[in-house]
Amino acid sequence: MKTSDSIEVKYITRDGEVTNKPYTAMGEALLEISVNGNVEGTVPCTPEHLEELVAGWLCYKGLADKSSEITDIDIRQANESGSHLAADTAVAAHGKQVMKTRGNIHAIGWDWLYGLDGYFEKERPLRQETKATHSCILAVPEEKGYKVLFHSEDAGRHSAIDKAVGWGILHDIELGACVLYTSGRVSETMVEKAVASGVMALATGKPLVSTGAVEAAAQGGLMLAGIDRSGTILIFA
Repeated sequence: MKTSDSIEVKYITRDGEVTNKPYTAMGEALLEISVNGNVEGTVPCTPEHLEELVAGWLCYKGLADKSSEITDIDIRQANESGSHLAADTAVAAHGKQVMKTRGNIHAIGWDWLYGLDGYFEKERPLRQETKATHSCILAVPEEKGYKVLFHSEDAGRHSAIDKAVGWGILHDIELGACVLYTSGRVSETMVEKAVASGVMALATGKPLVSTGAVEAAAQGGLMLAGIDRSGTILIFA
């Protein structure tokens, strides 16, 4: 299935004029994830970076958080149209849960957040094509800037985070030295995904958060931050 496709749409103006024009629509599929032969969940997603999506989802579910624990990810088409996909995964016995060690984000300063805010608007090809995606950046913050490791796009905010986290897991990145920068309103589940990954902070260019998100960040020891259009930084937790 494609990440986007051109479809014909009927346009009707306020004065009643009708024309048919092409419209670029987001591609979206349902991904059924099986772990060691058991179906564990179904995730709506844009069909790209699916192995990363699966790895991030496994981390959120507490089933695997290291590349060595994920011994296989097999993505296959589950119906003729490709709108339903299946991910058959093999996961080794998950080790004892340990407290993830995060770096001290407060000691780094804020250049990384200002920098990612500017970078974010430039590097979203599917967004530019369809106007319909959410994004998530996995980056290493530095005192004088940042280093982008991976930039995901997806029709859903939650799946975009899973892809960014999953890329880090599959590439054996020390996530405790990283931050996530996401688009859109931040929900409690998004914060829970960030907490499960072990990153230092979850930041957004639209400082819109739920009360559940703030509570989950405080309980999980995660910095939750936003930056508005004036460049003002908001720290929620």
